[in-house]
Amino acid sequence: MKLFIEKRPTAVSVIGWFWIIVGFFTALASVASLLQDPPSESLIQEMAKDSPVMARALRHYFVGALLQFVVGQVFIFSGIGFLRLRAWARTALEVVSWLVVVFFAAIMVDVLVMMHTYLKDGALPCGVIGCVLGSAFYFGPVGLMLYFLRSRKVREAVGGNGGKNPA
Repeated sequence: MKLFIEKRPTAVSVIGWFWIIVGFFTALASVASLLQDPPSESLIQEMAKDSPVMARALRHYFVGALLQFVVGQVFIFSGIGFLRLRAWARTALEVVSWLVVVFFAAIMVDVLVMMHTYLKDGALPCGVIGCVLGSAFYFGPVGLMLYFLRSRKVREAVGGNGGKNPA
């Protein structure tokens, strides 16, 4: 009778592959952005009325696209390192996950500010409820990743033997 010996925890595989896939699509989106024409000044001025944050981002369109490409590569590199049970990759993915939480929170604040501008009377509470429920779509998976990244099983898998599988 053979026993199944887990080479790495399932959470490591799921989280590692998740970040590799997200990194690929992040880098792909940045390449698509770089191939497009930059936003016009009139569009930037129009956006500035509703969302100063978005207008600022549009003013630095190409820098943002290049930064997005680099971030995608960091996701891929860290995901691969995590699949190889490297301790630095667990730390990197935990930092990245917390940064994603901050990023999503900032986006939600900006969306709520824009909703306050456009939605009046009874529609505003519905918009806020929708925003909160929609944010759960993003915060839920990232929260689970943080939970598992900090779990004892994952820490032990990447902590011992310099992050290498025992022979």
